[in-house]
Amino acid sequence: MKTRIYTVMLLAGILFSCGDDFLDRTPVSNTTADAYYKTSDDMVNAVNAIYSKVAGSGQYGANYLQLMEYRSDNVKNNNPGAGGGVLYQFETFTDVPSNSTLSATWLSMYQTVYAANIVIGRIDGVTFKDASLKARLLGEAYFLRALTYFHFVRLWGKVPLVLTEVSIEESAKIKRSPVAAVYQAIETDLDSAIKKLPDTYSTADLGRATSIAAKSLLGKVYLYEGKYPEAQTILAQVIATATSSGIPQLLTNVKDVFSISNEMNKEIIFAIRYLKGNANTDHANWYNSGDSDTDLSAITAAYSPTDKRKDLMALQGSGSNKCPLKLYETPISNRQGTDFPVLRYADVLLMMAEVLNSQSYDANGLAFTYLNNVRTRAGLTAYTSADLPDQASFRKAVWTERRLELALECDRWFDLVRTGQAINAMATVGYTIHPYQYLYPIPQKQIDIVGSDVLDQNDNY
Repeated sequence: MKTRIYTVMLLAGILFSCGDDFLDRTPVSNTTADAYYKTSDDMVNAVNAIYSKVAGSGQYGANYLQLMEYRSDNVKNNNPGAGGGVLYQFETFTDVPSNSTLSATWLSMYQTVYAANIVIGRIDGVTFKDASLKARLLGEAYFLRALTYFHFVRLWGKVPLVLTEVSIEESAKIKRSPVAAVYQAIETDLDSAIKKLPDTYSTADLGRATSIAAKSLLGKVYLYEGKYPEAQTILAQVIATATSSGIPQLLTNVKDVFSISNEMNKEIIFAIRYLKGNANTDHANWYNSGDSDTDLSAITAAYSPTDKRKDLMALQGSGSNKCPLKLYETPISNRQGTDFPVLRYADVLLMMAEVLNSQSYDANGLAFTYLNNVRTRAGLTAYTSADLPDQASFRKAVWTERRLELALECDRWFDLVRTGQAINAMATVGYTIHPYQYLYPIPQKQIDIVGSDVLDQNDNY
């Protein structure tokens, strides 16, 4: 019984059928894997199912915002009763292994991995008339699995690394892999995705992973690993594509990047797509600001009065359902369809600026160019070597710019941790934290199912 429950908790997949619209995510009931994966259309639906899990409330639909942004110094949760108190734990660094949101996120992420593994493991058994479609679907599965494990390793550190379909008995024996092994698997998946994915899509498929998205994500992975030469090489490819083709590109007006009428614009490299008006394709209000809920005063105060990005923090809506302009559209019954930006060209430029400076400081060199491209777009004065005279001051300026540019996009907490700023940054908003809290506790439900000899707990939890 325990092994069967563990498989459900760790690896269970959910199938969705999709019609012509990529955003149509209507569930299919009572479908088994062996009976389903027979045709190329089945494989298209199987890949769409992976996107559906990533878009769900266990991940980008809700929980990632709590685990990655509320955790930081950008956003404050002032409601101790939110989610029965489990969400407030992330705000106050009092999270415990029994936290139900952690368990739900872990489950959703392994469902994503399971769905990707099905595609990767079974696609060769399906006949395709269009070889490019087969390659693309495989590339999408690799990309989404890599993205999921990138979140896994940053949220929990060592995690079970499951790269194939496994039996019930096998699943109950999978121990946590070292962090280095998880990162290696992510790199391998993204290398495969880059080779198989197209650079662009037609309108109907906007939102699917591209080779540019895979390169951008790989650049971020290398940055987190401190592999600066490798990060420079892959990010340079993205910038070269942007220079030659205009895709991606930095939009002139930062507000246009987040306009509900301009979604999937040329600055968006990869986003999680939503569509208002359908329970399977929309989401609840993000960063909902009621009388005692979300407080954006800390990030709002970080902007100078002339910074055009400050307006994106302004609350929209009325009553107890006000949300920041950056991720807002007029809701229907408190449900919205705004896309969530995962990778943007502004992020690529800031990563490249950091990577170049991390290898050597160059007064007024390309690192300054990339940093200032983002900074001046926001209406701020360009930096010179007189402002940032050395490597340390430049590094700090990039980190500050990342906070301002990528606010509310689930980067801040991870940036604080990887750059060693977390303890000091959280002290400024009233929290004394310790290094072990850079990672979350492993959900106790998982440990109870298979035993601590298979799935051990993170330190001090």
